[in-house]
Amino acid sequence: MKNILLFLYTFAILITQTQLEAQTKATTEHGKNIIIYEDGTWAYEVNDLDCNKLVKNTTTSKTNGVISVNPIKLAGNNNSMQIDLIKNESITVINMKVDGKNICFGPKDFVTFTTVDGTEIKLNFTSSVANCKGEFSLFFGEPFKNIQSLEKLINSQLKSIVIKSYHYDLKEYESNLFLRTINCLN
Repeated sequence: MKNILLFLYTFAILITQTQLEAQTKATTEHGKNIIIYEDGTWAYEVNDLDCNKLVKNTTTSKTNGVISVNPIKLAGNNNSMQIDLIKNESITVINMKVDGKNICFGPKDFVTFTTVDGTEIKLNFTSSVANCKGEFSLFFGEPFKNIQSLEKLINSQLKSIVIKSYHYDLKEYESNLFLRTINCLN
């Protein structure tokens, strides 16, 4: 009798795990892998997105480089943020724009990227001039002597981004999309 109960208990655990996994990952009828979140939203798995869908080459009168195709959009409690990524020959730019009016960032402000293992990567607002359009820009490259900070970001699974009092928790998909897009810039 104990063996039967143990078998039934083990079988119930396996069924529950299978159901939980089925709720978080699925495949569309076209063979694309998606992630389904508890709140009912879903997103394509980042591994199924090639670099041609994430970044494109661009040439303007001022620069020649690579930019992200679509901004990465994050939702906070009362606001949202979008992230655009740009790279030219020597500089990589992460431009984060908090939606809202009269949001100013200046040289004393910083952003904190927290990884899933709890490590915090703090980076200062790069410009010496304040921006009151809600834009927080980070410039990486030899002229700024901060390549190691970019490498830390590229090699980390992100959990959250905090700028001043604006907090954004990242879903796995958003974190992977951010990292995949930065890697595609190279």
